[in-house]
Amino acid sequence: MNPNVLLSPAAGDALFRGFDRLAELLACTLGPTRGHALSESLTSRSNRPEIVDDAAVIARRMMQFPDRGEDVGAMLLRQLVWRVHQRVGDGSATAAVIAQAVLRAGRRLAAGGAGVMALRTGMEKALSVVRTSLHAQARPVRDYGDLIRIALTATGEENLSVALGEMFHNLGADAHIDVEEYIAPYIERDYHEGGRWKARIASAYLYTDPAAHKADVHKAMVALFAGDVERVDQIAPLLRLASALAPEGDQVPAIAVFAHETRGEALATLITNAQQKRLRAVAVDLRRAGAEREADFADLATITGARVFDPVAGDALEALTERDIGFAARVLASPTDAIVAGEGREAARDAAIRTLRRKAGNKALDESARDDARFRIARLIGQLGTLKIGAHTEAERASLRLKADKGLRILPRALEQGWVPGGGVALLVAADAVRAAAETYPDREHAWGARALAEALEAPFNRLLSNARLEPAPLAATLRAKRARRGGGMWGYDLVAGELRNMPEAGVLEAAGVLEDVVAAAVSGALMALTTEVTVLRADPPTMTEP
Repeated sequence: MNPNVLLSPAAGDALFRGFDRLAELLACTLGPTRGHALSESLTSRSNRPEIVDDAAVIARRMMQFPDRGEDVGAMLLRQLVWRVHQRVGDGSATAAVIAQAVLRAGRRLAAGGAGVMALRTGMEKALSVVRTSLHAQARPVRDYGDLIRIALTATGEENLSVALGEMFHNLGADAHIDVEEYIAPYIERDYHEGGRWKARIASAYLYTDPAAHKADVHKAMVALFAGDVERVDQIAPLLRLASALAPEGDQVPAIAVFAHETRGEALATLITNAQQKRLRAVAVDLRRAGAEREADFADLATITGARVFDPVAGDALEALTERDIGFAARVLASPTDAIVAGEGREAARDAAIRTLRRKAGNKALDESARDDARFRIARLIGQLGTLKIGAHTEAERASLRLKADKGLRILPRALEQGWVPGGGVALLVAADAVRAAAETYPDREHAWGARALAEALEAPFNRLLSNARLEPAPLAATLRAKRARRGGGMWGYDLVAGELRNMPEAGVLEAAGVLEDVVAAAVSGALMALTTEVTVLRADPPTMTEP
């Protein structure tokens, strides 16, 4: 069968209907008075309908529209919303509302005779004005309280926000925080000195604390082997060095072997020496594979100063000398991970961190690669924590986990780029700046495009109020009058208190960098829809669960 081709205007009309219908659904979830969607979950083990109040989750659940032409528009918005969720954690509903408003305004202007590409140019020029306005409004995070307020605005969960705010206040923007889920109402946090590796202790006989299933070894000599350690002659040089370099006094020497796997006679020898208290020994098997395991060895080498012996390159552990060993202030190993605190090596660590920061900031890389770079930065610095969350039901745990993930993405951006007033207020201020800039554009269609964007920037504020069953126009006029007076740019409407308030005093704050990315993504997605003139409908399209 040949694919079905829709041409303009039919292609654009169908695409718009699908885009607009899904946007209208997602817009209902914006704000603290948001609505919920009841989704028939095909994957639920209980086969019960699922109640969802998060725009990104609703978008992901939306698999297909009945009309093929409309489905293209819906899936375009679905992808936009999910990518915003993956990149910044929050703002999915805001992105949908702005994108819907941009597309509606653009189509209205195009129907009146404006050139679509000229409108696009005007909107893209105005985006730089939005960025400048948000940067000018941004205020630095001053304390733990600011972080809590930012997290609370995004998640609506007070106890979770307190935990997240405390952790990022203590650990900083480069923190890496793991999340553990429990089958009971529970929110707690732990901190770890050193970096964490996905690993396992080679044998329970090496535990120093059998009850806790852990081995805790301090001031250890470190050997790194990117292969399997199984023969006695492979560890014999390390044992001799441990004996020769043993600390003075009665302290028993300590060694830590990191490898793909330690087993056989080599493992038995380490266990025997540890049990006879001739040395304190721990053998750790790194569990990640491929390039990730290579990175794990590289980071261990960075913080301990040990050389990585690689059998692929012809290295043999039997050739280990004093120059090849490293040192760790502490190695804490369990069946699931290893925490290693290095000893010295600041210059090597700082150089590695600079390289990883460039990788983490490279937008050409996919998000998983950038996340891994951020994780490696955190463990090299030693800024690691565990957030423990729990709830009675699977649905409650999933919802709490989603909110925790939002906070984990938002708060580092807030620490790096500051906060702006929430509740759509920062976008209202940016809208005024865009209108002022539009007056200076010599091309009238560029100015029309800029004004269309200004109109779209007001849409989140209007939608927040309409979701709360309030009339936006009079409140917007009151706020505009306040902004005209000095110091009025932080005023908005507190939907929880039901009154006009200064947003920072009300605790309604947003991460400036997150909001900037949300606006850029929304405009990009809407302009793609606006400038589409031909849609090719495949004869047998695959159904994709991943947006």
